[in-house]
Amino acid sequence: MERTNEYEDLLRTWEETKTTTPTAPRPTPDEVFLEIIFKQLLGWKFAWDHDEVKLALATVERPFATNGEWDEQHERVRWLQPIDDGGSLPTYCYAIWSDPNSAFQIEHFGKVLLRDRALADYVATYLVLTDDETAQWDRLIVDLHPGERLRASVLGFVVKKEQPRPQLKQLKELLLDVIK
Repeated sequence: MERTNEYEDLLRTWEETKTTTPTAPRPTPDEVFLEIIFKQLLGWKFAWDHDEVKLALATVERPFATNGEWDEQHERVRWLQPIDDGGSLPTYCYAIWSDPNSAFQIEHFGKVLLRDRALADYVATYLVLTDDETAQWDRLIVDLHPGERLRASVLGFVVKKEQPRPQLKQLKELLLDVIK
């Protein structure tokens, strides 16, 4: 069994595994035989016989939500997850971050107020505005200037509509929450 392609494949996999798990035991030739018996005849899979997804994603900002590990030094999220063969939920990787337009926020708010989840919530709410609501909100934001009147300007925003939808009120509250 030591001269089979299957054993060479098993040794190659073991060499790769040693880079992340140095104490991984060297496979024996008997494992090839057992794998053939169990996998081919019975359809069973050994614990060491699994596929993994190894993924790295560089992002402009640290994610505020992810199921991966943030690598501060390389500014990326990394995942190492087993790929299931159909016995449970599929493997998935996610990272959610926001990239604030710092220049615009500093020009209109005096500093970056909206970032991370607050910015994501703001954008998600903004994107469901009607054209009329977007125009009203954009006029308010473009006319804002840093300083002591900033909060009062946002507080003074009134929706020009008989039956206002809740999204403009939500945007106003999101912005007031971050203005101190």
